[in-house]
Amino acid sequence: MRVTTVVLSSLLALGAAADTQAQAVGAEIPNSGPVADESPDSTPVLQEITVTAQKRSESLQRVAAAVSVVGNERLVEQGVTDLNQVSNLASGLSITPVRSQAFIFIRGVGQTLTSPNADAAVAVNLNGVYLPAEIAGTAFYDVDRIEILRGPQGTLYGRNSTGGVINISSIAPGETFGIDGFVEAGNYDRRQTVVGIDVPLASGLASRTALNVVQHDGYMNNGEDDQRTSAVRETLGWEPSDRTKITAIASYTRDRGVGNVLQNVPYQECGSRCAGFDPRALDYFVRANVFEASLHADQLLSDSVTLTYVGGYSRLGHDIRNSIFTGPPLAPLLLNQTISSQSHEARVNVDMTQLQGILGVYYFDQAASYRQDATPTPSQHLINPFDGKSNGSAVFGQATYSVLEALRLTAGLRFSHTVKDIDGFNSTFNAAGNQILFRPYAGNSSLDRLDWKVGDEYDLTSTTMIYANIQTGFTPGGFSTGPAVIGQPQAASFRPVTLRAFSGGIKSRSADGPITLNLEGFYYSYNDYQVSARDVLTAQNLVFNAPKATVYGAQLDSQASLGHGALSVSVTGLHAVADRLRTPLGNFDGYDLPYSPRWSVNALYQHAFDVAGGAQIRGSVNFKYASSRWAIYTHAPGFDIDSNTHIDVNLGYFAAGDRWSLQAFVRNAEDDVVKTTCGNALPGLAGCLFEAPRTYGLTVGFKLNP
Repeated sequence: MRVTTVVLSSLLALGAAADTQAQAVGAEIPNSGPVADESPDSTPVLQEITVTAQKRSESLQRVAAAVSVVGNERLVEQGVTDLNQVSNLASGLSITPVRSQAFIFIRGVGQTLTSPNADAAVAVNLNGVYLPAEIAGTAFYDVDRIEILRGPQGTLYGRNSTGGVINISSIAPGETFGIDGFVEAGNYDRRQTVVGIDVPLASGLASRTALNVVQHDGYMNNGEDDQRTSAVRETLGWEPSDRTKITAIASYTRDRGVGNVLQNVPYQECGSRCAGFDPRALDYFVRANVFEASLHADQLLSDSVTLTYVGGYSRLGHDIRNSIFTGPPLAPLLLNQTISSQSHEARVNVDMTQLQGILGVYYFDQAASYRQDATPTPSQHLINPFDGKSNGSAVFGQATYSVLEALRLTAGLRFSHTVKDIDGFNSTFNAAGNQILFRPYAGNSSLDRLDWKVGDEYDLTSTTMIYANIQTGFTPGGFSTGPAVIGQPQAASFRPVTLRAFSGGIKSRSADGPITLNLEGFYYSYNDYQVSARDVLTAQNLVFNAPKATVYGAQLDSQASLGHGALSVSVTGLHAVADRLRTPLGNFDGYDLPYSPRWSVNALYQHAFDVAGGAQIRGSVNFKYASSRWAIYTHAPGFDIDSNTHIDVNLGYFAAGDRWSLQAFVRNAEDDVVKTTCGNALPGLAGCLFEAPRTYGLTVGFKLNP
């Protein structure tokens, strides 16, 4: 709480300094060195950041929503090599890993169901293409920026954007030949090499080839939680004229290693990184192969109208062998899953003096094959496969109209049609190999959904804007992996999640440019939140709906340029409670939702010192605080996550023009043992995964442009 008090005091001081009489432009802390741009009177100003969160290019400071942007240089400095680590860079955001899958919560809205029969509640898009949740945790490299858009985005992004959207953009090809990247080495035998090669192929045609190889030993003392990842991405950018732009991207990722196994708590909180067996002797492994491809085409039809097509395809092949239970490895588990997905979107963007609008159509198709082969006891062998399919289409539109010079109104609609199918069975064999149980199940559902948004924006002054929005979002329902009634083939179903959000805020920039201060308040009516519990009648895990939950709070963001330094602070206060939630496990009315800390704080300070020859010494400190929270809606013992801080420190020398650099880093300087996620486990009440321990090392960066 002392830390929170200090941060809030800093924000109030920054707000008091803000002057609201200057020209409005978007602002953000510079993503490279903290040296800010200089105005004609030598007053430091923050760099303008352009975002595409609303599927059009606009200044970050003019977006009527709470949007966070993290650039390439900061991602490299913080050693962010997967999506899970992004949660240390923003407040109100929690990203937790379960094997290859990333569970994302924004302001308490998220999804913890682990099999591909359930959809995510936060959408992750790579270069404009939606990624299934099981693929979102794959290789993370050569990233230009990340945009985190909070709150439901039902009109522009559709399904699975109930809690918000994370947009990831990879680096585009350069116009001249060049090679850039970095080499990193650290403890736990960490080694990473990222290289990007830009090659101009012809007039208007350029290529960028990006390579990534990262590996480290296991963070647990038996070698678990290691990484062996290699990836390649090819990007072709073609501009045959000043009215046409086409970008084609294809990537392949190969992931290997021992993987991670839930560690027993509360009996062992994994001090000294506990684990009591040799996973390699038991042939534990994780094998993932991911292919992704996308095509983005823009055609300027007139000075104010652009036609855009975005299409993508992804495929995941994933095999895991480890243990069902924590502790002694007495219950081997083999999981195999294959997921393929494609999507296509065509839209028309209109950008006129008084009207900015978008009108589009969308189609997606996804297929998943899942097989679980487990031996929980020597006399019991379980085989549980299923195939799941989903497809759908949508038509959407959204427009912002300037009623007055200072007043703008926004309205949007999206009609979605979604179809889901599941077909599988649960079977049990005895020690002799005889089948003693066979329960087939199948289901088909169709959902039509209308989402909407209304909002307004008003310029109080040339540098201060206030706004208010009401918008909706949804995550489709589906089917549990088992029959609703024993002896009948109909799969147990669960309802879709819906959310209606009320938000309002203020965005302000000081007169001379060095300070921005943004505040947003929000209230969510959150219905039919999906949870899992063991059904008493069928003795199987089924998905249930919490009829109503309420989420409200506020987010305060501030940035300041302080000469050769830059400070960014974000604070989120959150109240997220299940008003009505009852499952076969009990009555949980009034319980806090999982991964919903009452307070979360992120602060980044960067500073640069000029040295001879145009070089600089740059340092940064990144701080994250999250108050206590729960990993499960039941608040069962062992599923509690204590409040914690996370500090990353970087210090480096950068040659003139950033031609090369040498940085030293320390990540998770406190070396705290922090749970990231937990699940049911035996022996013990819960099994958990943990944050990486303290890591340190050196990074050598380079930029070669002959």
